[in-house]
Amino acid sequence: MLSRIAENLYWMGRYIERAENTSRILDVNYLAIIEAPQVAGARGIVTEKWAPLLDIMESKEEFKEHYKRADGQNVPYWLAIHPDNAASIRSSLRFARENARALRDRISTEMWEAINSSYLALCVNAPENIEEDALHDYCVAAREASHLFFGIAHATLPHDLGWYFMRAGQFLERADNTLRTLIMNLWRSGGRTPVSAGVEIHRDIALLKSLSAYEAYRKTYDTGLNSRRIYEFLLLSNRFPRSVRYCLELLQESLEKIHEENQNASAQALQASRSLTQHMAAIKDEAQISVEESPSMQELINQIADLSTTISSAYFSPEPVTATQTQSQSQS
Repeated sequence: MLSRIAENLYWMGRYIERAENTSRILDVNYLAIIEAPQVAGARGIVTEKWAPLLDIMESKEEFKEHYKRADGQNVPYWLAIHPDNAASIRSSLRFARENARALRDRISTEMWEAINSSYLALCVNAPENIEEDALHDYCVAAREASHLFFGIAHATLPHDLGWYFMRAGQFLERADNTLRTLIMNLWRSGGRTPVSAGVEIHRDIALLKSLSAYEAYRKTYDTGLNSRRIYEFLLLSNRFPRSVRYCLELLQESLEKIHEENQNASAQALQASRSLTQHMAAIKDEAQISVEESPSMQELINQIADLSTTISSAYFSPEPVTATQTQSQSQS
């Protein structure tokens, strides 16, 4: 397989996953803020709920170039549809479509039609502002677009080398997003004045829902919400598709398949992936997961970023890309 085709497939998977992750975090944050005034003691906490999203998406510095306040109007617009934000939902879908267009003879007609329809609805015909119900509707549409695309891909794209490149991009992006979400939640919860049980439950539910994990967690644990068990579940579950461990194991599986067909390519990417899964295996239970473990999760994020660079150097051509692509694809 040509390196350019492999790169297109890899980044197509990453961009669509990124659009879905951003839409989920935005939507859950919006709904949590609406519900927060009904929770005793929560009103004073929700004022800081928008700014941390910029840290999760690594977009704070670019945001500051356009806005002075990280509020409920500026942050949603920036992360959803701002034309100058290369990591917005709108930009992610646009970049995904550009990669898909370069793969027209490699992907199914149904895959192309799905991503092109989503592009027209959410990029070309995007609303001029994102406020209140418009934000919720936009995020739901973006999330459903991702589910539709990956579902069609699973059913129509041959599960060959190209499939594994797309899946490698998808699960690398997902693992990175889950870790960033966990770190920001730890930052919000740690080292602060104790809060009421209602506020703690509100935070736990918002965290689980931001990763579409609420129902899966409740089915796994029948003893109610527990912050340590939530972190154990989202980091270590080998059955939940958005846990860090699950994502890294599927990423390694994809790289194993890729390496089988690219024996002449460097094995450095596969070795780095194995190191990541071994890192996760060293965490045995929730007793090792606390606020003090946040640096360890940051180390995992750094290793994922390094792995992204290693994958690019091992499998993709060094052909120059546009400035916009460089800016957006450097995020990992």
